Order: sequence, then structure tokens, then C-alpha cells
Amino acid sequence: MISLAIILFYHPDPARPVVGYTLAVAAWMAIIFLQWMLFAFPAAGLMMSIAFFLLYFKYARGSITKAVRDYPILKLKKELGPMSREEKVVFVSFILMCRYYPEWPSPP
Repeated sequence: MISLAIILFYHPDPARPVVGYTLAVAAWMAIIFLQWMLFAFPAAGLMMSIAFFLLYFKYARGSITKAVRDYPILKLKKELGPMSREEKVVFVSFILMCRYYPEWPSPP
């Protein structure tokens, strides 16, 4: 297969002999990647959906509505009440700092 790609796409250029060969190999790799995606993407989607439904019907079918209804974070949020002025000031200053910070340090 690679020899066919080289025959089709490799046009020797005396000034840059490596460029044509690189393009030929890249074209061969693109064909192989496309073939792989045409096979593997639908297969992965099918397997993920099968796994989701198996796990859903085995573990979570009746318990999701009960878990949402009895979720303790909702009760804790009601106990907090509305935000105070100080909390709002901290929230706005944090958002402004994230938006207008001049330059985030790059990772090493």
C-alpha cells in the first residue's frame, strides 16, 4: 500500500527530495487513518451504548429519582440562604481577576 502511495504522490524534486516522499507517506497514513476511523468509531459508539444500557438497567434504573430527590447538597444549599454582600464582592473580584489577569504562567 505504501508503494502505491509513493508511486502516486512522489514526484522527485532535485532541490527538495525529502518533501515529496514525506507527502506520499502522509497521504498513505491519512488513508489508513480514515479506514480505521470508519471501522472503529461506529464500533466504539455501539460498545459504549451497550455498556451504558447494561449498567443503567443493572444498577440505576429505580434509584435515580430517589437519589435526586434525597440529594443532601440541595438541603445544604437551602440552609445557606442568599449570598451576603462580602461573598458577592469576592465572587466578582475573582471573575474579574480570571478575565483580566495579564499573563498566566506557562507550565514548565
